[in-house]
Amino acid sequence: MFPNLEAEQARSQHTNEFIASKLGITRQSYLNKKKNGSFKLDEVKALLNLFNADYYYFFATTAQKYPVSKPKSTPQRKRAVKPADNDEYGDPPGIYSKQPTREEELKELEEIFAEFS
Repeated sequence: MFPNLEAEQARSQHTNEFIASKLGITRQSYLNKKKNGSFKLDEVKALLNLFNADYYYFFATTAQKYPVSKPKSTPQRKRAVKPADNDEYGDPPGIYSKQPTREEELKELEEIFAEFS
């Protein structure tokens, strides 16, 4: 169900038994969860931390042709602005979207799970 999870697991050469032990579940439970996508929030957090992965990439499903990612703003043509209006990279504000931190992603994930609880 999650090809990127499979790929990252193969890349890191972690066995199903090893990952299951990190999640505190049996190997068979881990295989079932990979198959049906029923990971609990604490298991999702543990997987993301174990593989240092982005949620939207890591849990893209086989039904999605491309990995899901947060929309990025399209770079616009730069216009003259006062230097004080530029960000730390010299770009006008709002031109490039700020990428969320891992903590922000996990907080957003908790909010999503809370909606379904």
